[in-house]
Amino acid sequence: MPKISAENTSYYRERVRSIMVQQPQISGNGIQRWLDAKGLHLDRNYINSLVNQIHAERAKRADTWTLNAALTALQDAMDEVVRVD
Repeated sequence: MPKISAENTSYYRERVRSIMVQQPQISGNGIQRWLDAKGLHLDRNYINSLVNQIHAERAKRADTWTLNAALTALQDAMDEVVRVD
């Protein structure tokens, strides 16, 4: 199988992400059928690798959000301590 360009990979990832947003519980085969109906024929294993990448991005984004929320609370507490002294 020829190597897929970065532009095409990004396009495919965005299409898969769009389907996942519209149908959160859809399976890899469901995504493949949805894309086939739209005229975009991709291998099931490739679609699953894109889904895994999307899940990794979401997990990283959630971790960053959680860390920022915790750091904000810590900074607020430290500001209170400094203000009291």
